[in-house]
Amino acid sequence: MNNAPQPFDNVVRASLRALQGVVAPALDRDNPLAQEQLALVCRFLGFVAQRAPLAMARQWLELHLAHAMAQELLQAIPGAPQTVREHALAACDRARTLLDASVPDTDRLVAETASLNASISAWVRSSRAFDPSPRAQLEAIVLRHSQRVTQLHRAWFSPLGLDPEAAGVPSLESLLAARAQA
Repeated sequence: MNNAPQPFDNVVRASLRALQGVVAPALDRDNPLAQEQLALVCRFLGFVAQRAPLAMARQWLELHLAHAMAQELLQAIPGAPQTVREHALAACDRARTLLDASVPDTDRLVAETASLNASISAWVRSSRAFDPSPRAQLEAIVLRHSQRVTQLHRAWFSPLGLDPEAAGVPSLESLLAARAQA
């Protein structure tokens, strides 16, 4: 018996084949809820199998986008409280080190993206005390960068067919290709 670990997407595809080839034919055709639930699970497993090979690239791009937003905030909005700036600077330094790594760790990508996003959120919360002009500048930066993040999320989930305006969503491949040039 071979106990070697299988690549994640192979295990998901095998599970999907088992559900479609063994479980689906055994389901009672008079149970529409079971049929519907099996179809949903199969659709989701197909999505996971399709996206699994791209997960690292997506995480890298999310970190890159959060880093770009935080960097622009640091340069454009000097008026944040010192603790907010210090946290953002430290998070940007860690992110830059990770972005420059030849083989980044997915868990670290997720953690550093969360750290940058927490810094950005703290900056936004602190902006209530800003004068109107810097607050408007901060809001414009966050909105502009958030559009790219939203595009990435919409593209990532597009195979599920839930987006009512799917025709306007760029392909995930084009977004990931653009990050390769970043």
